[in-house]
Amino acid sequence: MKRVFPILCLAMAAVMLYGCGMIVNAMKMVREGPEVPPGSNPAQTVRPTEPEPKPEPETEPASQPAQELIPRTPKQAVFTGGTPMQENMSYTFHETTYTITTEFSDENGWPITRLLAEEENGWESAVTYDHESFVAAYYVETRNGPCIFLTTEFDKEPLKTTFILNASSLAEADAMGGIVYSIDDDVITILFEVNMLGTYPAIRDYIVGGDLTMQPVGDGLFYITKDKYYIPDDYYLVSAKNLQVQMYENGQYRDETLPAGTQLRVTATDGDSIVYFRTRDDREGIFPVVVERDYFKILIHGVPAEECFEELPYSG
Repeated sequence: MKRVFPILCLAMAAVMLYGCGMIVNAMKMVREGPEVPPGSNPAQTVRPTEPEPKPEPETEPASQPAQELIPRTPKQAVFTGGTPMQENMSYTFHETTYTITTEFSDENGWPITRLLAEEENGWESAVTYDHESFVAAYYVETRNGPCIFLTTEFDKEPLKTTFILNASSLAEADAMGGIVYSIDDDVITILFEVNMLGTYPAIRDYIVGGDLTMQPVGDGLFYITKDKYYIPDDYYLVSAKNLQVQMYENGQYRDETLPAGTQLRVTATDGDSIVYFRTRDDREGIFPVVVERDYFKILIHGVPAEECFEELPYSG
């Protein structure tokens, strides 16, 4: 027993020491945390990168959709929808007889143009224009009623006005400068004198509206015509400085700068904001204008037109 007891004590001490080592090691492991094998860190989620914006494709200089070009030759005068009326002759339409007379004042010789209407029942009416000489007249049947187009000239001066009169009452429905150029069914073409980079004869199409007023049709442009043209065919404007324009090529208008010395002629205009032209080498284009009517001035890109061209053929 004496021998056994020391051996048991030694064994118990060894067990206790071993157990304490396990406890210390366990505490140590908790404090330091578990060892993590290399490469076992959680994978980081990679944010997808935004694709870089693609550069906008290069485009041609400012262009406009294709438009129908100015006809090279304005249409010829035709009269399929009107009856010409002469002075001092009687014309009967729908049981009403019309007569146009021109008289002169005894005092100072002023012209007086008078349109008379007489129905079969003896009813008469008349419209009188003092200081106006007779130029031309047409009786026209329109979808909105019969009209008489009466053109006069102011006191023998080259200032023509066309009056649109209700053929039933002779009431004046509308008036505009110019003369009747043609009547083709319902389309009335008026010949004007247009002042745009010069003075030119030009035609514009109209229809007679429901109130018997004239309404532009089509593109509303004034087309320069050679009818009674007093500027030679070989006359061209000459640019005095570089001119920013848009030239018509391959179905589009594209920006271009015409150098000083370029020769061109006006072919059409809306009278307010745009000029169509043709160069001597037969290219076509447009450029914008600003009309300052209070000062009788036309500006091209802010520059007076007189500075853009060597000479502008205005009449008068």
